[in-house]
Amino acid sequence: MNRQDHASVDAGVSADPESLPRVHWMRYAAIAGSVAASTALYYRFLHVNSTTVALTFLLLIVTVAARWGFRYAVVMSVLSATAFNYFFLPPALTFTISETENWIALVAFLATGLGASRLAERARRETERSNRRRAEIERLYALSQRLMLSDNVIALVADIPRIVTEAMGAEGAAVVLTGDTHISRSDPHFANGLEARLLALANAPGEEAMAAQDFDPSFRIAYLRLGLRRLGLLVLRQAYLSPETLDAAGSLIAISIERAKAVERLSRSEAARQSEELRNALLDSVTHEIRTPLTSIVAAVSSLRRDDDLDNTERKELLSVVEEESLRLNRLIGDAVQMSALETNQVGLQLQPEAIDAAIEIALEHTSQVLATRRVDVAVDPTLPPVQIDVARIATVFQYLLENAAKYGAADTPVHIVCTRESGGTFRASVRDYGPGIPEDELPLIFEKFYRGKQTRIGIPGTGMGLAIAEAIVVAHGGSIAATSRPGEGSTISFELPVSG
Repeated sequence: MNRQDHASVDAGVSADPESLPRVHWMRYAAIAGSVAASTALYYRFLHVNSTTVALTFLLLIVTVAARWGFRYAVVMSVLSATAFNYFFLPPALTFTISETENWIALVAFLATGLGASRLAERARRETERSNRRRAEIERLYALSQRLMLSDNVIALVADIPRIVTEAMGAEGAAVVLTGDTHISRSDPHFANGLEARLLALANAPGEEAMAAQDFDPSFRIAYLRLGLRRLGLLVLRQAYLSPETLDAAGSLIAISIERAKAVERLSRSEAARQSEELRNALLDSVTHEIRTPLTSIVAAVSSLRRDDDLDNTERKELLSVVEEESLRLNRLIGDAVQMSALETNQVGLQLQPEAIDAAIEIALEHTSQVLATRRVDVAVDPTLPPVQIDVARIATVFQYLLENAAKYGAADTPVHIVCTRESGGTFRASVRDYGPGIPEDELPLIFEKFYRGKQTRIGIPGTGMGLAIAEAIVVAHGGSIAATSRPGEGSTISFELPVSG
């Protein structure tokens, strides 16, 4: 669209070629009618002086210039001067002007009308230009807001044509990145047949892309620029935008693409950093946990091989150490394998309606040695119906929670297990200890893999996988798990599962 067409659209004239002549003639008819009506009013009815008539005509001329433009005001000025001369300057009803002062008055009237028309026309154009710039700035702002919503480069580039079409009021849009062979379009049929030319244009050196005369005039083309660097090409159709706004839109798109790339790079860098931290934590934890039983096993085996004078009791104690530490090592490896299987959904749950007491009994049996010096109080709601669970897996959850309570609870304090029916078709199981508690800032982290409390990671053995495995099992059952704690009073870890009836 050229500048003349643009101006005509902004001025309120229909762009339909068939309607343009009709609009023009309607306006000319309105001008002639207003001059005729004013003349009739003053000549036949009000009989005012010529100054009043001249000021009325001037007001009409300025109004026409402000509303419709200078060329309509010129016609209005000529018609008004003619009517003013014929009806109101002596001798009346004739075009003859008898006195010099009347000639001066007529010429002054015509000059004033044309001058005022020119000023009104200039004010109108400035107003239109300001409104057009304001609208374009609003469109650019809306475009920038929508472009900043995505941090994924591929998704952003795919959405840019649709976003630009909606924000800038275009019929269609396409984006071609430099060095790419794919064209992202607002609809599949946009710019059909122009693919090869657009790709060549996007990858051409220099400023060839700005020479768009070979394209349909309805297409608007702009570079996606970031400083002096060119990222690609923006193609719009029927977008009534100034060249400056078009360039600004291209720059905004380029900035949004670079921002998305930077966010992706930052995310990858942060992920790599966290992965490195996790790997180090895993190595530290697993190395310590593996080295401790291996050291005990090696020491016991060395004593058995070196000391021939050991009696049966001493040999049994050393063999017991080997057995216990081997089981501990096997447990450590089993935890890692189980965690990996749960994360990859490779564990099938054998769900059946079971009483929760069965899972608690299995867990107590497996933790009998750990809880040998502690009293365990179990309180299960007698109205609790069977629960749809994999009893072995839920027993594992209780086992990890009981071991956790035994590790971190104060010596000679009891451990409480409470199971109650909740509203909403769920039941809650809680395991409480009476230890030092968990700091508030660490509560959201205790279910993370390999995480161990800052104050306990050195003095108390563990890998930090128990609660992570418990959470994975509970989530696999469609439930949730959480922890609460009061410093100095102990901690409570609870999980909720749906009941089967």
